[in-house]
Amino acid sequence: MNKQIFYILIAFVFFSLNSNAQSLTTSVLSTGGGSVSADGVQLGWTVGQPFLPMSLSTGNTILTQGFQQPELQVWTGLVNNQLYKGVPITIPFKASGIISDYNVYTAELSDKNGDFNNPTRIGTSRGNENGLVTGTIPSDAVVGSEYRIRIKSSESPFEGTDNGYPLTIKQQFVVNVSPNPSRTSFGLSTEGTSGEKIQITVMDAFGRTIEIINGGFVKGGFLQLGANYRPGVYMVQIIQGNEKVVLTLVKLSS
Repeated sequence: MNKQIFYILIAFVFFSLNSNAQSLTTSVLSTGGGSVSADGVQLGWTVGQPFLPMSLSTGNTILTQGFQQPELQVWTGLVNNQLYKGVPITIPFKASGIISDYNVYTAELSDKNGDFNNPTRIGTSRGNENGLVTGTIPSDAVVGSEYRIRIKSSESPFEGTDNGYPLTIKQQFVVNVSPNPSRTSFGLSTEGTSGEKIQITVMDAFGRTIEIINGGFVKGGFLQLGANYRPGVYMVQIIQGNEKVVLTLVKLSS
């Protein structure tokens, strides 16, 4: 290489870096590059970084940063931010670079603080295309509001991004009734984490309101009703906050 041309090249590179207020740093992870030297002067360069986690997506199109992307990537999609213990959940995802049909996608749930140091497996799906993983929130999960979910592939393996925002796991609002049918009265009990008051509306088979009970009946509560109902079929609607349960009660003849 002509020595004069080499020095001109070096001067041009450093002038470009200084004019844009940039600097070289050892934090760059090289995916390609090389060096040339002459008369004790060396010029080295790197091209690209292997992975930048930021991405934008719409429909089936994904735009990611970086000059060169890794061979495999998995992006976890949006899920409902209100989840319930023991209730199924569907997690969408997008993936690239996965070839084998024997690949298994696994949905993992973080701990209550959003950490994946010891994740809980909640569902799997086999294949090598974008899709869905259907899982179930563990019934013994601790109630919390900082959970995350991610999808990982068995090929490589590769751990994908998490869903991107905190998730809340609650105890599902459940109402139990016993006995039903009954010849006397019905006992209603509730399970849930909310301390909000409950409204109960009882209607007969013709949709007429028979009784309305407001307040005082909260989580872990118990209530007896129906002792004075005539034999027949009744619909009971129980509302607590945004939760609603509808039950059918059957009153038998004495």
